[in-house]
Amino acid sequence: MVKNSAFVFLKPAAVTDKMKELMKKTFEDKGLKLLKEGSIGAEDIDKKQLVDKHYYAIASKATLLTPDKLNIPTDKFKEQFGLEWADVLKDGKALNAKAACEKFEIDADELDKMWAGAKKAKNLVKFGGGFYCAKLENKDKEAFYVFNGFFMTMRATYVKEGASIYYFVVEWDSSELSWADFRGKVLGPTDPADAPKDSLRGGALADWKELGLTAEPNVGENCVHASASPFEALAERMNWLGYRADRDNFGKALLNAGVRQKTIKDWCLDPVVKYGDGEAPTEKSIWDTIEDMDAQTCIDKCAEIDAWRPPKKILNSAFVFLKPAAVTDKMKELMKATFEKKGITLLKEGSIEAETIDKKQLVDKHYYAIASKATLLTPDKLNIPKDKFKEQFGLEWDDVLKDGKALNAKDACAKFEIDADELDKMWAGAKKAKNLVKFGGGFYCAKLEKEGVGVYYVFNGFFMTMRSTYVKEGASIYYFVVEWETKNLSWSDFRGKVLGPTDPAEAPKDSLRGGALADWKNLGLAEEPNVGENCVHASASPFEALAERMNWLGYRADRDNFGKDLLNAGVRPKTIKDWCLDPTVSYGNKQSPTTKSIWDTVEDMDSPACVEKCAEIDAWRPLTKPKFGKVAKLGPEQKHVNLNLKCAGAATAVEGNDAIKEVTAGDETGSVILSIRSDAHAAMCKAGALLRVQNASVVMVKGFMRLSVDKWAAVKTAESVDFDTVDETNNMSKTEFELA
Repeated sequence: MVKNSAFVFLKPAAVTDKMKELMKKTFEDKGLKLLKEGSIGAEDIDKKQLVDKHYYAIASKATLLTPDKLNIPTDKFKEQFGLEWADVLKDGKALNAKAACEKFEIDADELDKMWAGAKKAKNLVKFGGGFYCAKLENKDKEAFYVFNGFFMTMRATYVKEGASIYYFVVEWDSSELSWADFRGKVLGPTDPADAPKDSLRGGALADWKELGLTAEPNVGENCVHASASPFEALAERMNWLGYRADRDNFGKALLNAGVRQKTIKDWCLDPVVKYGDGEAPTEKSIWDTIEDMDAQTCIDKCAEIDAWRPPKKILNSAFVFLKPAAVTDKMKELMKATFEKKGITLLKEGSIEAETIDKKQLVDKHYYAIASKATLLTPDKLNIPKDKFKEQFGLEWDDVLKDGKALNAKDACAKFEIDADELDKMWAGAKKAKNLVKFGGGFYCAKLEKEGVGVYYVFNGFFMTMRSTYVKEGASIYYFVVEWETKNLSWSDFRGKVLGPTDPAEAPKDSLRGGALADWKNLGLAEEPNVGENCVHASASPFEALAERMNWLGYRADRDNFGKDLLNAGVRPKTIKDWCLDPTVSYGNKQSPTTKSIWDTVEDMDSPACVEKCAEIDAWRPLTKPKFGKVAKLGPEQKHVNLNLKCAGAATAVEGNDAIKEVTAGDETGSVILSIRSDAHAAMCKAGALLRVQNASVVMVKGFMRLSVDKWAAVKTAESVDFDTVDETNNMSKTEFELA
């Protein structure tokens, strides 16, 4: 068990020989062991700023930090002094207490008088515990704003010439004296008048003249300081004596309990820590938290607090962009204002110009299912339903392809020497004339003809007008990468309430699409938004958002938070890449799996559910079809045998063992005796019966093979087999094997 160990010192005004004797006698009487004692002089205290570090919460504002390093509540500062904090700082009018003494050319006592005057005149503000600022004027009536000026008189008692402290390192068994009793009964309360007479502070008050003190002890000058907890004692030993945590008994116990070295160092400055409930944690100074705890309890609490982590925020992250016709400054403002109002964090924003969109085929990859047939793939790479093609056009697809008469939409524009709008008109004409066939969702072919050029069969010609809005000169999109906590907003509500439905007329007025429709003229839009031009695109799921960030922004899955979550869940990098093209996937029941587009499958899922579903689908594998062998290939002790067989007769009981029945069955390569234990299996075995035997095994009976159909094997009646007759001349069960 780790013992309690405290750091105790006589304050400068109480350093007398008789006070030292009182300290040691009291320790002895109370059963405390004195480990070390000694003196630290004013010069060291000043040079090493020991007292400043000891009273860090106060001194940090007075001596250790300059005002620009302090966290000033600017509203409180302005309310008190009528000035902007930034202006005061910029003008060099803010000083810590130490710098104020130098600026005003005064000592600590004079600064203390000025501070008292400012307090009386109400030219002082309290920002928090031990954190004050006062407006002080120099002899020229020039105002300065000084922090914690009162500390300098306290400091002066430690660093003035001839001053010192006298310290004691003591330890005791917590089972014999608790830390609370050490402070209450050995040290005594802060006010010596309230302290027991046999305590240090009580004894000093009772006999102060005899002990060589120059003034009666009181609350402000109570002679003795002692650590309020085992951790505070360690911090004080590290500060005043230069101890290292890994060479101090209590420090080593903390480290062994898992408290990090950096944590010990940081906690020496008594920061506010969080612990307890994940959603509503306790926030409190570390020293206040562990005050009066005994060593082991303190260690346990420190380890608990250092190990505490807030619950990981579960975030959704979407890719949103203004379509080219909606890129205006006021639309950008509407987007950002809506995100802020809905509690959505904007991570990144920017513009992507037409030249880049065209060169990198960004819009083509974005609308891949349609664009793959129109721009990305040539017709020879497409999976054409040849029967449908012939039914519509009266031609064999292979002949059309061979003759070079098949074009994607992009090549059709080049071949006909027309732009997207002209191709769209030709496409509309083909549709009206019923010279068009639909092969599937977003997959069309039309017969187009131009005089002097000829007849061609063109795929997805309608896409080129959509594409042209993105790639024409001067066009651009304006994108936003956003994130939010799933507990505050589901993905479906993000799409329904933040983005708004596809038709702006059905969208809430405070949504992006609804807001655009409600005020389209003032937002600088050329036309009223509608289903076809609804201003804003946003991802339909976390996975689609990742795919869009990878496409439009060049993100890598292993450097994207959601991408890393997928990879950590076991989704393969190749899968992520493949799924960016929204392929059909299979999952679920292995006998009758669900087959569906991956993007449709995960639509509107929040990120945890989406990750889980993606991992499930990527791990899914169809049932493996069994492989069937031939009888002639059987060998001794063979396992997992699958055969299609024809019975030569009915199953009969083995002599002397009615539990086992045997039947000869085989295929065109040979025959074998089946050893059957199940009555149900035996009943299937009749002359001429066709059997499908799986997971049987070869057993040896007195050197001869039997095909054992035990409880692990499956036997079903087969509708047909791939042979006509059984080769009974090659009976594998009549061959004797020499066994080792």
